[in-house]
Amino acid sequence: FFFFLTDPKCLVCFDPPPVLPSPTRVLTGKFVVFTAYMWGHYGHSTHDSLPWLAYIKEMTSHDPSIKYLLLDYRRAKDIIWTLDPHFAAHRVVWIKLNELSEINGQVITFKDLTHTRNNNPRFMDFLRLWSVKGRNRLSKRNKIIYYNRRNPLDTTQSRLIHPNFEEEMIRRIKAAMTKYGRTEELVIYNGLHPDKHRMSALDQFVLFRDATAVIGPHGSGMTGNLLWTNPLPKDCDDRVKVLEIFGGEDTAKETSPNAVGTVVTHWYWMRAWPFEYHHMMFARGSTRPALFVDLEAFSDALDSMWGPKQ
Repeated sequence: FFFFLTDPKCLVCFDPPPVLPSPTRVLTGKFVVFTAYMWGHYGHSTHDSLPWLAYIKEMTSHDPSIKYLLLDYRRAKDIIWTLDPHFAAHRVVWIKLNELSEINGQVITFKDLTHTRNNNPRFMDFLRLWSVKGRNRLSKRNKIIYYNRRNPLDTTQSRLIHPNFEEEMIRRIKAAMTKYGRTEELVIYNGLHPDKHRMSALDQFVLFRDATAVIGPHGSGMTGNLLWTNPLPKDCDDRVKVLEIFGGEDTAKETSPNAVGTVVTHWYWMRAWPFEYHHMMFARGSTRPALFVDLEAFSDALDSMWGPKQ
């Protein structure tokens, strides 16, 4: 989106800025303009951008007259409204794609920087604080979620586990639940309702807030929803347990062909969120879209999550 200031000054020259078309509206007051990498994408907006936006929101909380200009694009409004309905309705000015607005007042512009996010996961602390102040909801702790990525509307259809292996994995999850006396409901989740319509962010918030464990392959349906889990567990045992499956050096070209590096996980910047993290890698020989896992290693991972602590 575009915006410009009334009577702008060029900081590097004395030439006036280029002539722009007339704005569609004029905004008066104090504003924070926030842009971000892959803004509106469900996963990257939640785990990449929201921690940085939460930090900015907290640093400007001294002045309730400040408004936030956010792009109304893809899932952005749905996500912000789910996190904090009051903020979304009263503190945000939503800008449409390619809309030109004139700002008559004070403005600060921020851009989400991925290297800042990667090097300082403590931005998550501000998102935890916002989660408590926003749409706070106590966890019922009655769901165990398995994420299967079988969603033709939203996923790239990569990192799909071979159906025969996935069926056996679900059987082993149920066996481990029985073994360790887990009475929660096992939910097979892919971001769609049973009628194949897309779940809203609020639907996913409710589901993941009640989770005690989340299991599945790396992807937005996994890591994009972990920020809806309980932000304030009462102790270490109360933390949601996460078992993420991702590619390593042997499978990097098959599991994350467009990524940089051989291991792709969001643990690096999400590690400040209060969950108990477990992981395993896809087995050597995995190919898109039929990935494999070592089933015995998967059973060991479930024992590690739910069994007695060493």
